Amino acid sequence: MGYPDDATLRLMEEGLSDLTGEGTAADEMIRVVTDSAGRILKLTLNPNVMRMDSQELAEELCAAVQRAQADGERKTRELVGGILGSSEQLPDRTQFWNGH
Repeated sequence: MGYPDDATLRLMEEGLSDLTGEGTAADEMIRVVTDSAGRILKLTLNPNVMRMDSQELAEELCAAVQRAQADGERKTRELVGGILGSSEQLPDRTQFWNGH
């Protein structure tokens, strides 16, 4: 796969700037929204989550964040793959960061 031209890069940049991932946990009492880089933009807690013990709450928060990040990664792959013509050649983030 060759390098994309400037117009293609701008198109990807514009698409990524609006892209968000969403994830929930604890029967949707926890909602997380992340940006295209996986950073948390919004965290919403239903007041009923305060009935959980601290360990369970921490686990559910992590699960919601991970789901939002995975959703954002999937959407990013779809966006980039759609623009470039295929996402099959795109490494997942673990391959990318591990240099594979």
